[in-house]
Amino acid sequence: MSPVEIAMAPVANIAHVIQLSVAPVFLLSGIGVFLGVLTQRLASLGRRS
Repeated sequence: MSPVEIAMAPVANIAHVIQLSVAPVFLLSGIGVFLGVLTQRLASLGRRS
């Protein structure tokens, strides 16, 4: 390995850890938005009848 590759290895590891830690946040926020949309649609159907 070249010195540049050795120096960049920790940066790549940190980037991977950040990716792994942020992915569940997007998943949970997407599920929350989806449930919010479904709740609003169900509420609008209840108001119509």
